[in-house]
Amino acid sequence: MRLQTQRTIDNYVGRIGIAALRPAAMLLGVVLRRDHSLSLDKEVVWIKMLGGGSLLLAMPMLVGFKRSHPDVKMVLITTPSVKPFAEMMGVFDEYRTVSPRNAGTLVSSSLRALLKTLRADCIVDLEVHSRLTTVFTTLTMARNRVSFWLEDIFWRRGLASHLVFFNGSSGSYHFYDRISALFGTEIARREDVRATLFAACDVASTVQRVQGQVCVGFACSDLGQERMLDAKQWVQAFQSNLRPEHKIFQFLGGPGDRARADEIIAEVQRAFPDLTFRNRCGERTLAQSVGVIAESTEFWGIDSGLLHLARIAGLRCISFWGPTDPATRLRDWGLEESTHYRKIACSPCVHTTEMPPCRGDNRCIQGLFDEGASAPLGWTPIEYPRRRVRASA
Repeated sequence: MRLQTQRTIDNYVGRIGIAALRPAAMLLGVVLRRDHSLSLDKEVVWIKMLGGGSLLLAMPMLVGFKRSHPDVKMVLITTPSVKPFAEMMGVFDEYRTVSPRNAGTLVSSSLRALLKTLRADCIVDLEVHSRLTTVFTTLTMARNRVSFWLEDIFWRRGLASHLVFFNGSSGSYHFYDRISALFGTEIARREDVRATLFAACDVASTVQRVQGQVCVGFACSDLGQERMLDAKQWVQAFQSNLRPEHKIFQFLGGPGDRARADEIIAEVQRAFPDLTFRNRCGERTLAQSVGVIAESTEFWGIDSGLLHLARIAGLRCISFWGPTDPATRLRDWGLEESTHYRKIACSPCVHTTEMPPCRGDNRCIQGLFDEGASAPLGWTPIEYPRRRVRASA
């Protein structure tokens, strides 16, 4: 099922579900007067449906939570696209997968997950904007339901037992960390997060770095593909950042990214024939890619899960930003890194609007490589077709 279809279902079906559940939930809250103190039982259920990179941003909080409560079972409700990111984090004990492949699997897998989660003691919804996850958490009848809220997501009041304010213009990791404050746990240091990641991915803690090897993360999920650079822009990125010690470039990604990697490599190879390029897309699992990252000295890429993995590993990073703002994604870990971001009026738009105002014509990325690429306002007006109106007699 396409991402836009999923968003449409979440928007409209979620609105109906919230309208039906909110009055009943608020009334039952007054009548039952349940104890909503955040004391932990045998398990805590977490929800993250989209964005593996966002889940990695929450990893210091999750690792700290797990270390503080090693006997509490950590359950994650997620989708097949996010599950590989969760598995390599080494903090979750059980996965309940919701498959959005089509409407039938979405309904059936959601019901199975709901039945397993009924009357959970505590459920934490890490989705900021989703309406259906709010419906889901309410239907579980969990004693404690922790969610984020923004001014335009007022409808979570009365449905969640605990609300954490989320400000989209600030670093999202700040608000993940606030969940630790609710439960009285510590935020894990980068070194501890790195150790947990390497252990889960079977990577040696003392892995030897290959001098001159750079990993390239050129692709991202369907959630904001306007972040990606084209082949000619990657040539310019190489021209600006290449140093004499650079020898080998490993292109990482999934099976669906392989053809695009070949296109980029062919273009860059013509400009730099003495360099070695290897297309690893689809050859390794995400966990195995962590091993390739760990043995490299640098990472070049866009805002993606691979970038966040490279930062956890402590690599020198060069990253390119457009429809997302690095200030909202990069936790200050004191790393050696260079971010390329040119602010225009409509950026950032990913995570704040369902459709980019440029409709895919990513002026924010183009502006990093061509000074004349960005219009003064940075967006393309949407022209709606005019309907012919028949004059009445």
